[in-house]
Amino acid sequence: FIDRDHTSRTIMRTIALLLAILATPAAAFAPVRSGAWVSTRSHTSPALSMADNLSEDEKRLNIANDDGDLKEQVTGDFKKIFVAGGSKGVGRELVSQLIASGCTVKCLVRSEESAADLKAEGAICTMGDAFSYKDVEEAMDDCDACVTTLGGATGPDGKRVDYKGNSNVIEAAGILGVKRLVLVTSVGCGDSKGALSDEAYSSLEAALVEKDKAEKMLVKFYSITTDWTIVRPGGLMTAPATGKAILTTDTTALGAINRADVASLVAKCINNKETIKKTLSAIDPSIETAFGNGNFGEAQKFDV
Repeated sequence: FIDRDHTSRTIMRTIALLLAILATPAAAFAPVRSGAWVSTRSHTSPALSMADNLSEDEKRLNIANDDGDLKEQVTGDFKKIFVAGGSKGVGRELVSQLIASGCTVKCLVRSEESAADLKAEGAICTMGDAFSYKDVEEAMDDCDACVTTLGGATGPDGKRVDYKGNSNVIEAAGILGVKRLVLVTSVGCGDSKGALSDEAYSSLEAALVEKDKAEKMLVKFYSITTDWTIVRPGGLMTAPATGKAILTTDTTALGAINRADVASLVAKCINNKETIKKTLSAIDPSIETAFGNGNFGEAQKFDV
């Protein structure tokens, strides 16, 4: 038995990867360019004095992180953004904030009620289901950035949207050439597992395992074609934003955070080039909780 849809998407993904490589200017691979570029392992930002002499493609390239990887510079012009999970929770808060900032927002929704709510806010809605790759691709088409906050729901086959839905978003972004992607998962995924107590991890394990699979898929298979950022919120609460939440690289940090504050941090990440290829925990040190471990990650705060 051959899954023709999967085979077709694999071919398209390979073509997208080759096109991305071919579209990269040769100058991007030079370790040093006098006056305009620095060594890929330098901690110094590229000089801008010769910017007028660079091509448009070269202007959009920036020498990346300490690992020597190349990354595309986020220029702050992402104006048409697909939000998966935009009908509730963090995603719903994000839709409101992005529209208020002047962005065009597209969403994939399952119910007419959710569509009516989002359309009243000004969002463009496509009816469908994140468990369907075709629905995700159709809804994302023509966007230049995407955010996925999917989580919680289980399909009729028992599969969780935490992986299946998120993997559809990641794959569609790769095939459609949507360069900027922010994946919202949770503290407890990957190397932040140790932030949770054994009891807390056990109670959340089903979701965390699936979210972790989505993170690994994104990092392993889409790092060349996608400028990704992973945001891992702590315990989610529903209350007005405090404005005091932070992002941190500390994988042991744990605490609570309001959904509105997560959305605000995610919105800032979209157009911040320093967050590319970064995995960050989102915590609010101003909120006292019984489940926190006393470490809010403030020592390793990541400014956006």
